[in-house]
Amino acid sequence: MYYMNEGTLTLPFDYTDHSITILKFPAEKSSLTIVRGEMPAELSLSASVELQRNLFRREFKTVVLGDPESVRLGSSPSSEATEFFCLFDKAGIRQYQMNLLMKHGASFITFSYTQLRAFTSEDLSHWAAIKSDFVIDPRWFQTLTGAGHE
Repeated sequence: MYYMNEGTLTLPFDYTDHSITILKFPAEKSSLTIVRGEMPAELSLSASVELQRNLFRREFKTVVLGDPESVRLGSSPSSEATEFFCLFDKAGIRQYQMNLLMKHGASFITFSYTQLRAFTSEDLSHWAAIKSDFVIDPRWFQTLTGAGHE
């Protein structure tokens, strides 16, 4: 069963979710991009974050990366994640981004909160609310771990 906002799909075969959701906040002039996918299961969370940071280094000539920090996504004890700040120029446009990666086994989910101006304390409080208000869907958690959710 594949769950999405619009409904569910019953699929006749196994699948892996490699989807991207982009939410735009016109009044705030910002966006939230959520990416789901797979990485080798043997990679630790910190190694996966370093892979992501290296992608930024390779893709952009001008890039500033903040230090990775351990955080929680939502209130679940099983939602250990890592976040870092990124500043880069894409097609001559400066972008400011907070990135978060959570990984279970071979599956990962990233959140990228992006805007075209430096983050204010209000912007960072929006980012904090996005992270803290996340609620793990037990169905999604079970597909990652093969176990129930606490």
